[in-house]
Amino acid sequence: MKKYYIEIVNVEMNEYIIQSKWFETEEDAISFMKENFDFIDTGTYAIDLMSAEFDEEGVYGDIKLERRLYGGF
Repeated sequence: MKKYYIEIVNVEMNEYIIQSKWFETEEDAISFMKENFDFIDTGTYAIDLMSAEFDEEGVYGDIKLERRLYGGF
């Protein structure tokens, strides 16, 4: 099963600073971002949609960048 989360990234240092909880769908993760963040300094930070496949025991594999939602220009 594929799950998603939101990650806030410091683009100058190329590392994440905040990760949300896991969501069952891409739409749920994006809704969380829209409902909980009003502003992001897009020169320094970006918001990325991340994902991973979970096995039947609930263990996830490699985390993948789905797409950059905002910032980091």
